[in-house]
Amino acid sequence: MANANICTREELDFLSDTYVDRSWHVSEIANELGWTVKKVYAKASYLGLKRGRRRVDWKAVDRLRRQGMTVRGVAKQLGCSRGAVCGALRNMKKRGASCG
Repeated sequence: MANANICTREELDFLSDTYVDRSWHVSEIANELGWTVKKVYAKASYLGLKRGRRRVDWKAVDRLRRQGMTVRGVAKQLGCSRGAVCGALRNMKKRGASCG
């Protein structure tokens, strides 16, 4: 029986290329490799890989909110979490920027 923890060089290269790319969701990487999400996180941590923070476009958040879109709708449109949208709105309010 093969050891389930052993990975091929191709799998590790794929993980290294995709994990740092925020356009890839961890679940997509796991599905592509046939791994669990937990294994993706574990191997990425072992390799020292870090996912960059996704930046939210405040102008787009402001524009979409002014158009009457909900926070959930803005998040879906921009491909980020509701928390990220709320954080952007909170930061805009603190800085005195306009917000919808």
